[in-house]
Amino acid sequence: MEAFNFSKQPGLVLNKTDYYTAALPLVSIITPYYNAAKYFEQTYNCVMNQTFTQYEWIIVNDGSTDEASLDLLERFASVDARITVLHKENGGISSAQNFGIREATTAYILPLDTDDLIEPWYIETLYEGLQRYPDCAWAYTNTVCFQDEERLSDRPFDAKQQKIVNSLNKTALIRKQALFDAGLYYEGEKHFTEDWHMWLKLLSLSCRPLKVNRFGFWYRRDFSSGVRAIIEANPDIMKRSRTLIAQAAKTVDTSVTAREIGESTQREEPLRKLARIATHNPLGATAVGIAQSIRQRRKNGT
Repeated sequence: MEAFNFSKQPGLVLNKTDYYTAALPLVSIITPYYNAAKYFEQTYNCVMNQTFTQYEWIIVNDGSTDEASLDLLERFASVDARITVLHKENGGISSAQNFGIREATTAYILPLDTDDLIEPWYIETLYEGLQRYPDCAWAYTNTVCFQDEERLSDRPFDAKQQKIVNSLNKTALIRKQALFDAGLYYEGEKHFTEDWHMWLKLLSLSCRPLKVNRFGFWYRRDFSSGVRAIIEANPDIMKRSRTLIAQAAKTVDTSVTAREIGESTQREEPLRKLARIATHNPLGATAVGIAQSIRQRRKNGT
């Protein structure tokens, strides 16, 4: 087997400049943003390079204080009408994610941190997967860990093992209704493994995942920054995080299994069809107008 090349990170360059803004958004990307200038440009490039164009990107500024980070955010947001920036007082990742989810206009949520990366086919493949398998509540891929730790994670899904170790990546495509059914992300702690906690809550509701057996998500391991670094450096935070995970794990339905699929074989035509429906069907045109109106009101603060 050919060795994996960790240097071929997605988003190193911006490949697309022909931004498509007319069609009805079908996916909501939610990004909590706090003093995130260090890596955000590469994450931004990843989103702009997506083959799937029918998304809205809600970036929640969680009380940033760094002027360079604020300037970068506003500059990128001004480029594309699909991007909406919301502002709130600092409350942590869960608070910011829930704030964005409540503002989302679509039925699908993709949480994406400001330092992580996704392959250009990522959203398209996960969206098609959930369309094909309505019994699944979320879809995810295998993970590439990079930077300070380089490794590949492609463990088979195991609900029982998930109670002990988190083998799922955070940036999955999740049905919004499932998130609301689970009570959204827990906001009682500012720093903890909120993604793992959510997977346990969804498994407690017997929600089924869809695992796409491709390496599509790049998880940045920066030992000097980020929520994980904060948790690992503080014994009290670590203890509280473990307690929350242990409590959530008690009610997990260990009989849940994942659907597993390989590379999508029906990638291009279904999305073109959806775009035609949204832009040429009278009802689709009405929906587009509603979505655009909502985005404009957000930008105007009304």
